[in-house]
This record gives sequence, C-alpha cells and structure tokens, in this order.
Amino acid sequence: MFCNKPDIVVADYSKNAITLVEVGITCQDNLEQVERDKDAKYKALKEEMGNHKMNALTTIEVVPYVMTWDGLVTKRHTECRLKLGVSDRMEEIEG
Repeated sequence: MFCNKPDIVVADYSKNAITLVEVGITCQDNLEQVERDKDAKYKALKEEMGNHKMNALTTIEVVPYVMTWDGLVTKRHTECRLKLGVSDRMEEIEG
C-alpha cells in the first residue's frame, strides 16, 4: 500500500494519542485549498494506522499546520495551533 509520510508524528502514550502533523507554507491564493489537501492526504494513512494503534482506545488525528509565506492563516489555524500546543506569540529574531 502506498502511503504519504507526514512531516511530524507524535505518539503521546500518556494521552493514548497519535498526532500526524503536516506543515505547509503556500501563497495566499492557495491557502485554504492546501489546508484541505493536507487534511485529505493523510486520510488513508490515518485509517491504516487505526489497524495498528497502541490499543483499542488510541486516538489518531491529522493536524494540517498551514500558513502563507508572510504569516496569513486560515480560520482553522487557531484550532490546529492549540492542538499542537504552539504559542500564539511569535517573535522575529534579528541576526
């Protein structure tokens, strides 16, 4: 079976959860479409992993973390950010 590889896989045994994270940077015109595509891209992998999960209660979730190159995000971004535990404070680092 052909499966895509997510950017990040988090197996949290304390919460009995597996999170597949797909990161995407795109242009403003494609932002929402890229988010939908990344969500759908891992549907088959999520189902396959469901057959091999840690135990019967394990949850498997796909989180598309998508933004534009200049920092624009979709309405769903906050939900995804909170699921990942990412702070809403972003700092520019000057070198």
